[in-house]
Amino acid sequence: MADILDAYRLTAQIEKEPFIISGLTRASMQQSIHQTIWESLRKRVFTAAQLKLLQEGLHKAYLTDQLIIGINTEQYHWTINAVT
Repeated sequence: MADILDAYRLTAQIEKEPFIISGLTRASMQQSIHQTIWESLRKRVFTAAQLKLLQEGLHKAYLTDQLIIGINTEQYHWTINAVT
């Protein structure tokens, strides 16, 4: 359980990075976390309290806003470079 929570904290570290690749990296990391959670759920290894923590982590795993910021940042970058 500690590994999963640490992985969520790690993905949160790149949450504010304004690049598409950061969002894609975070999505990939979260996919690995979700696979681990799924396998653990199948084995019924979590307590009710741990499930509550996981639910909070999953609730924060929203990527759309980060990807929109990344797209806008990279569009701006390409626009500036095309003008100069």
